[in-house]
Amino acid sequence: MDTYFSLTKKILNANVDLFTRTKAISIDEMNIYNSTVGNETNCSKCNGRGYIAEVISEKNIKGHEIRCYMVLRECECLNDKKENRKAQNSGTQPLLQKTFENFMASSPWQKGIKSLAEENAKGKDWFFIGGQSGAGKTHICSAITNYQSRNKIQVNYMIWNDQINELKNFEDNTMMEKLKRVECLYIDDLFKKPRGQNGLPNLSTPDIDKTWELLNFRYLNKLKTIISSELNLEEVLKIDESMGSRIKEAAGKFIISVNGSERNLRLQ
Repeated sequence: MDTYFSLTKKILNANVDLFTRTKAISIDEMNIYNSTVGNETNCSKCNGRGYIAEVISEKNIKGHEIRCYMVLRECECLNDKKENRKAQNSGTQPLLQKTFENFMASSPWQKGIKSLAEENAKGKDWFFIGGQSGAGKTHICSAITNYQSRNKIQVNYMIWNDQINELKNFEDNTMMEKLKRVECLYIDDLFKKPRGQNGLPNLSTPDIDKTWELLNFRYLNKLKTIISSELNLEEVLKIDESMGSRIKEAAGKFIISVNGSERNLRLQ
């Protein structure tokens, strides 16, 4: 106590005005708070408290200080913790490290994808990218999703093959309703199933019907949807023309196909 309130003691024993005394007490309170170790985070900047104390002064029109008080400012680490918690709840945590900044864009086709994706991330248009594995489809879609999340937009991540069976559960539509209504939905690997003799995935009628139900709802309600797939849009149209048409209309110019060993980029 003697250490923390040393300034206060000196001021109280001196012949000073009330403001100076108040400021001294506020500074001591700030020092006490900032020296306390918390367990909210592992941040060294705020000693794990999640907040940093500051003394704020108000001035009159002549620029003289007339009032001061201590306030708590949220540390950056606390916001990061909130974002991680939000990512856990939305399923996007595995994607948090995938951003536009670390997307590999050394070739012209990669630069084209990145430029279009950065433009898309700032709006509500849908985004579709299809083509071979290893083209960075998941990374670029994750970058759009993360951009949306950082701008306070509610997002959710769906791995199509992992969650389609849950969507086909007619006794419990909790997941369907959640994915239908979230502000921004990223569907990864749409229709990823072994291909049949016709070159298209072996999909069941419920696979198609439930995917249509989800996408049609989001289309009608103008909810941003990001889709990656090993199929191009022409193949999606062959599977279900109405679904492919919805994607084509909602995405507009933000439709990309990456094909061939040279990773040729084709915009729809």
